[in-house]
Amino acid sequence: MLSEQQLTELKAEIEGVELRFCYDHGLEPVARRHRPAQAGLTARAAQPATALGLSQQQRELGMLADTAATKRWLKQQRQLLHDPAYGFDAFF
Repeated sequence: MLSEQQLTELKAEIEGVELRFCYDHGLEPVARRHRPAQAGLTARAAQPATALGLSQQQRELGMLADTAATKRWLKQQRQLLHDPAYGFDAFF
């Protein structure tokens, strides 16, 4: 059976591991994270931004699927890079 002191030490160790995990993976610390009861609200609040990001990714993926269009875009970008009107210098 665990003593009160051992239990406190184990909880502190678990908290440290959770904090390092959150930090390593870019997550919000556990103490400030939303609780399960609020998960639905959080998901609904994030839905528009997620849908926008997904839409942009799908559009870009569709553009890359067209090889000819991708080559035209790359050529245009190279021309813009060397166009003095845009103020880019090849030796920056």
